[in-house]
Formats: sequence, structure tokens, C-alpha cells
Amino acid sequence: MLVVLIMIAMIAGMVTPQIAGVSAVARERTQLEELAARFATSRVEAMRQVKTMNVAGDLADGLLALSVNETGDKRWRPWRTDLQEDVSSQDGRFRVVFDARGRTTSRVLVFNAQDDSGRIWAIRFDPISGTPSLHREDEDQSTAS
Repeated sequence: MLVVLIMIAMIAGMVTPQIAGVSAVARERTQLEELAARFATSRVEAMRQVKTMNVAGDLADGLLALSVNETGDKRWRPWRTDLQEDVSSQDGRFRVVFDARGRTTSRVLVFNAQDDSGRIWAIRFDPISGTPSLHREDEDQSTAS
């Protein structure tokens, strides 16, 4: 009986961290899918209203504040990823502008997992239509090899 309990404890010890890792990935994916959906909605609204839509984000201290055309829209806490600094973002801030045709000059926003997992997420904007889509970059690189 004691041997069976020890085996069950060992199996649970191996499975629990994997389940926690999967749930972290799921939370990150859910938040970033919701952000990509906000971009898509703003893009459609720009075309519907035939006007420019400015989507601005500010990521600081685990809070992402998103505004559309300078009005507060959505806040996420805790935000699970960090914005990778590049041309499209500085100091945790980014701006994506959709014109009346739904197009944008933004190409990609890259986010890193806050833990040490090395997960990299990207919201890519189609260069012709401006349509946003979410990609997990570290998976794309590992499958390309």
C-alpha cells in the first residue's frame, strides 16, 4: 500500500507542473486573442465609419490599458506578457492606427512571457488588408527546423 502511495505521489509530482505550464499558456493566449480581437473590431469600425481609428496601449506594472480614439476602453490586470521593445513600441506603449480602408502601417507587436519559459507571441497585421492575427513565434521557429 505504501509503495502505491509513493508511486501516485511521484506521478502527481510530474504531472502538476505540466498542467500549470499549460494553464499559463492558455491564459496568455486568451489575453492576446482578446487584444487581437479589439484590433480587429477597431479595424472594422474604421471602415464602417470611414474614419481613422487610433488604438493605443500602455503596459506598466502588470496592467494593460487600451484606448480607442483617446477614450478608455479596456483594462487587463494581471497582464501576463511583456511588450518587446522595437520600432512599434517604446516604454511599454504602442499605437496602431487604422485608416478608413482598414489598413495600418503597423506590422507586428511582439510580447514575451513574463516567466522564464521563452514563449514569444506576436500580433501580426496583414500588410495589405491590416487584418490582425495572433501567432506563437517560439513554436513557429521550432517547427521550421
